[in-house]
Amino acid sequence: MAVLQLPSSESAPVTATRYKSLENLAPIMNLVSPPEFSHMCTSLGLQQIKTDSIPLKKGKAFFVGFYRKDTEPGTPADADKPRR
Repeated sequence: MAVLQLPSSESAPVTATRYKSLENLAPIMNLVSPPEFSHMCTSLGLQQIKTDSIPLKKGKAFFVGFYRKDTEPGTPADADKPRR
């Protein structure tokens, strides 16, 4: 799962908050578009399963993408998960 902050015309990428340390992100924050991110995932062998968008107050929104690793033919998608 990946969460990307989407650009907003109503709000800066990093807004004022009571958590002052978050303001340190402002000069280094780089918003990546969902299509660009999905393309990078595909090039690394990840398959997009589903996506969603979560709107927030003050005009911000997040993209949520669910991905899984492509498997060899005949191998179940969860074959690499530990068994209990």
